[in-house]
Amino acid sequence: MINNQNVSKYNGKPPVSSNADGIIYGGSLYAADEILPLCKEHSLFLWPNAALDARKWNLQPAELCSLIIKAVNEGNYLNSQWCIPSPKGPWAACDGYSVYTTRYMITKQAVVETQIYFKFAINKKGTGLLVISNHPEDESI
Repeated sequence: MINNQNVSKYNGKPPVSSNADGIIYGGSLYAADEILPLCKEHSLFLWPNAALDARKWNLQPAELCSLIIKAVNEGNYLNSQWCIPSPKGPWAACDGYSVYTTRYMITKQAVVETQIYFKFAINKKGTGLLVISNHPEDESI
């Protein structure tokens, strides 16, 4: 049975199925003046996939915060969608952003410019940023 609980600040209703189209139309769900203070305070909560992504790409919490701040300040909003950490839930209404950064990639043994994608939501209480995923455009680097 799926848990249809919405753990994000956004008030919409999650899809009834994890297979449903989770796009939320109408622009960004969270304003920069809500997101940026949470990043500056390092109030991040990484969902399981985001924690795996961060470890895989060697992204420390402070660097994640810096990259999210850069993405939001540059206006690199992509879309909004419902995200679920597992087929059983719960759900979070997320904004997707991307940012270009230069990083040393161990798999390439070189410094490369890459685009990093983020999905995140503000938690129900408004006290933390739920980071759902964070990964480079080319996951082979």
